Amino acid sequence: MKSLPADLAPGEIYFLQGSLNEGWTLKEETGQPLHLLTDSEIFGWSRPRPRIRPRKSASAPETAYADLQVGDYVVHVDYGIGLFQGLVEKNVDGIQREYLQLEFDDTAHVLSPFTRQTGSPATLVQMETS
Repeated sequence: MKSLPADLAPGEIYFLQGSLNEGWTLKEETGQPLHLLTDSEIFGWSRPRPRIRPRKSASAPETAYADLQVGDYVVHVDYGIGLFQGLVEKNVDGIQREYLQLEFDDTAHVLSPFTRQTGSPATLVQMETS
């Protein structure tokens, strides 16, 4: 880093390149203060802070279904648009579980995961049976 010249006249401006967080004022014996200003004090610039990304929080799977009401339209991954008929409990392989019951146009019922549909009313689809 360069040093200041010894013979600075009062009111003279001298530029130095260096790294400081903030400036200062030094009162010399001559009574003339020496002001050192940083570029951020002159131009209002400061080093950008690193971005902090929001942390993803895990939520319980049932929160996606908490606002569903009987009669709401839902979209099934394989069968399309159906009506939510409520929760039913079934014993599968000796394990009692709660399932979402969906009804389709031909009154077929499916117990399956789904994605809620938002927007305009939809037409129920005819399920194909084997």
